[in-house]
Amino acid sequence: MNTEQHALLLSCDVKGAWEHPPDADWQGSITELEALHPSLEASLGTRLELDKQVQDASFFADLGVLVQQPSDSGTRVFAYAICFRFSWFAKLYTIHGSAIEQYSIVEAQRLLAEHGYQYVPETALQGLYDGLNEPLEPGFTWWTRYFDYL
Repeated sequence: MNTEQHALLLSCDVKGAWEHPPDADWQGSITELEALHPSLEASLGTRLELDKQVQDASFFADLGVLVQQPSDSGTRVFAYAICFRFSWFAKLYTIHGSAIEQYSIVEAQRLLAEHGYQYVPETALQGLYDGLNEPLEPGFTWWTRYFDYL
């Protein structure tokens, strides 16, 4: 993670607020994302599934392309080929998935930036969390702080 990315992550931290900041507005956040959904689909040229049934997490929604993949046990599981994950904190978002390189994301990122969303690369989130709060467990990362189940 570079200095600018680290400064952004630190600036979004809220002491004592793990899942969401005190002023979090689930309905407003979802409504805004639902309004952007068709434009994001058009920018990628594919259908995106919205998962807004997120609880006990530092993010509130995923918007992505689900694909079936084999698991180690031989069964098939669903995973994201590409996923835009939206944090509760400061309109941060990241992109993750097994086939991101198959999508042109420039237009989607421009659209999200126009609406105040701030992109954080997944690689920048792998560093150990060193923010305002005492980490919940050893090895706690910035990914968990802003983009994972707690």
